[in-house]
Amino acid sequence: MFLRPLSKTALRSLLFTRLVCAVLLLASGSSVEAVGLPEEYPGYTISTLTVRDLNSMEPEEFLYLLDLPEGTPVTREKIRNGIDRVFRTGNFLDVQVDVADIDKAEKGLTLVVSVRERVRISKVSIRGDYSVSKREIRRVLNLGRGDEYRADKVREYEHRVHRLLAERGFPKATVQISTAPTHRAKFVTLILQIDAGEGERIRDVKVTGSGNLSFVSSGLSLTVGDVFDRKVLSENLAEIVRDARGGGYYQAEMPDWSFTEAVLDIRFNSGPAYEVRFDGNRFASSRKLRKQFSFKSLEVPMTDDVLEEAARQYVTYYRKNGFPFAQVATSFVVEEERTLIVFYMYEGPRVVLRSLELAGVSLPDTKRLKEILQLEEGDYYDATAVDENLSDLISLYKSLGFLGVTVSDVKTDYSVEPGAVRVTVVLEEGPRTLVRSVSFSGNTAFPDENLLKWAALREGEPYNEVDAADARFRVIEEYSRTGYGGASVWVDARFTETMDAVDLVFEIVEGRQSVFGKTIIAGNARTRSKIIRKEFNLPEGAPFDYRQVLLGRQALHRMGLFQSIRAEPLERGGDGHDVDMLVSVREGSFGTIDLGIGYADYERLRGFVEVGHNNLN
Repeated sequence: MFLRPLSKTALRSLLFTRLVCAVLLLASGSSVEAVGLPEEYPGYTISTLTVRDLNSMEPEEFLYLLDLPEGTPVTREKIRNGIDRVFRTGNFLDVQVDVADIDKAEKGLTLVVSVRERVRISKVSIRGDYSVSKREIRRVLNLGRGDEYRADKVREYEHRVHRLLAERGFPKATVQISTAPTHRAKFVTLILQIDAGEGERIRDVKVTGSGNLSFVSSGLSLTVGDVFDRKVLSENLAEIVRDARGGGYYQAEMPDWSFTEAVLDIRFNSGPAYEVRFDGNRFASSRKLRKQFSFKSLEVPMTDDVLEEAARQYVTYYRKNGFPFAQVATSFVVEEERTLIVFYMYEGPRVVLRSLELAGVSLPDTKRLKEILQLEEGDYYDATAVDENLSDLISLYKSLGFLGVTVSDVKTDYSVEPGAVRVTVVLEEGPRTLVRSVSFSGNTAFPDENLLKWAALREGEPYNEVDAADARFRVIEEYSRTGYGGASVWVDARFTETMDAVDLVFEIVEGRQSVFGKTIIAGNARTRSKIIRKEFNLPEGAPFDYRQVLLGRQALHRMGLFQSIRAEPLERGGDGHDVDMLVSVREGSFGTIDLGIGYADYERLRGFVEVGHNNLN
């Protein structure tokens, strides 16, 4: 659209009616400053709007985000929000809005929007002799199609690649970055010209240290004449430690190294050799016992505390398998070439659980309570199960309304018959608390009947804190679904003195209702914004519901076009678009691995993984 010449009046007005001047989007992503609206023109509307120098996006996309159609009242919030949405796409360095003409009779303003756009990368071309894979170079460069090209960071880009080449044995490599124009305005080809030069080669290898140094010679793949590759060396050293520990040198340390005047000097301390033996073990093999405690993974010195921990885990293993009297003793003998560690096992008799009883229980059905303890009559007795599962039993009991329940004793009787035990868990229930009433306060958007249905709590039912918390989250969830994402809900539980009844009062602060505003797309170079917006499917003006945002993300993932997708709500005010949604994508290959997190009731998460290959025609 072309502009007509400005009148003298319009030119004079331009000097003091500039709405936004040189508003810059900083690299930190800071928001646009509030714009000033000339006090001389209250009640004016937009009669004409023209955009200059726009190349990076389609005009209808720009105007959709700016949201200043003809006839729109000119307000400070309207202009500020429009400019901020445009900046959020990441395409612009500068957006300037000027009043070009004023129609006092019709109370109309002619606005001119001038933009200065960022330069984007169309592709990355790697040329020359680079000696490492293009994939590694692209990884450290961390720039690709659609990313912003910044001339002020060229030296940083070159340094990233040079650092990689130096690590791989080419410290004299040269890296030069330049650009070439493309057929698309504001897009360039990024060219990396690399000359790896002569590699830094190993003249000699020296191995010093203490203990068994043969692990170094067998695990080191770098030899005299090889290019000194620090990545390969790091992998070799880690393998040396793994081999040493696997061979019984449990205290082997990560080797130190230096490379001076082409000599690779490796200093390794294997530590003493250990041999672990078991004596008296008839039920469990030595191989199975070694799996219960891994000496190879030790990160601390071999001390009495380590041996005691190993013995404790062996005892636990036996007791879980029906040996409640199992005991373990250790000996630690230092010999000339090794240190011998012996675990002496006293297994004792294997015991069957003959019966499991719950005493002090008023509930008619104790089957569910017993199942919590994970003990089965007739099976071998797991002596650790009661202690491990008592807290779950108490939690279940409290969910049935017995808030003060305690376990006073656990009795084990081995005298009934040889190789058998009777277990009795003694409970003190205390009073049972029932819900006497459920009420709500502070709600104006929804009647009590709706809230009671959402809470799903009934008078006369047993009270427990988990159900009350779940009811609270259900109410919050329903408020969120209808645009009240900022609603706060508390539950005030008012107990009687005897703790046999409770009145539940839901105290609610609803806040204001939010609706979906504009959907802003950022990071897309190949996929058109309107396609992404259509797939994301957030109807403008509909109540804000974050579950719809998650569904939109999943829909974009299924397209198979993006490596990453991020959705961020942007609060607005004053123009009816309460919450704009910024959808930032990073485009990738058509083959995809789809990872996601879903939101369900009660703020629980569900995960999914989908692997696929998609093509768009």
